[in-house]
Amino acid sequence: MDDQYAGQEKRRFKRVSGGPIVSFRISSFPNDFAQDLAEIRGLDLDGVLIDISEGGMGFITDRDIPRRALIESRFSLFSDSPLNKEHSHFILSKGEIQYNKKIKARECRVGVMFSNLSDEDRLFITNHVKWGSSS
Repeated sequence: MDDQYAGQEKRRFKRVSGGPIVSFRISSFPNDFAQDLAEIRGLDLDGVLIDISEGGMGFITDRDIPRRALIESRFSLFSDSPLNKEHSHFILSKGEIQYNKKIKARECRVGVMFSNLSDEDRLFITNHVKWGSSS
């Protein structure tokens, strides 16, 4: 849907690879897509986490979600970081789709910028990324 970020580094935060399943719901679409995609609004959808930072995440999904759509996501993140008190943490977040790049016929890579992340969740992700990028 959007090739805007191909080949360009736009990230402000270090990222590390992901892997777990991300469950998400679309809470709103940009006005120009609202009627076309109304049937999936509020449904539980899934993707696979590709990478994550304290600022956002990337995941693969079979849904073509437009830029500026708002989502609510939830997933468990596992970390070997000695900086974290626990090895797994359940993350609840809200975010905005920043890009959507079709990578196969029914697969899109979606980039999300977090807009509402608890301090506890952000700290767990930050420690996970610090440990993951230095190990």
